[in-house]
Amino acid sequence: MPWPSKPCSREQDRIPIHVFPFRMTEVNFAARTSAHPEWRAFWLNLKVGYDLFEHTRVPPKVGICNKQYAVTAGDLPGDRARLRTLPRHALKAMEAAPCR
Repeated sequence: MPWPSKPCSREQDRIPIHVFPFRMTEVNFAARTSAHPEWRAFWLNLKVGYDLFEHTRVPPKVGICNKQYAVTAGDLPGDRARLRTLPRHALKAMEAAPCR
């Protein structure tokens, strides 16, 4: 994919980029965590943002809290009903985010 040389519109001063260590489908996640169990907790924290984007197609808001990523839904246009279809672990992680 080509790297953008300019923001997409005049009002946009940055382009959010989210990078993951692998495509975090359920199958890939299970395979990687069984091969590298020491990374499971970290990858599960990343998977919340991955799943949120996969369900909404809107980049999530990401912050840092207690040395972990705190992920919440990005600016969803209109109805936020799409959030109800998120996997249970992603919903719990967003609700339990200690820092908002």
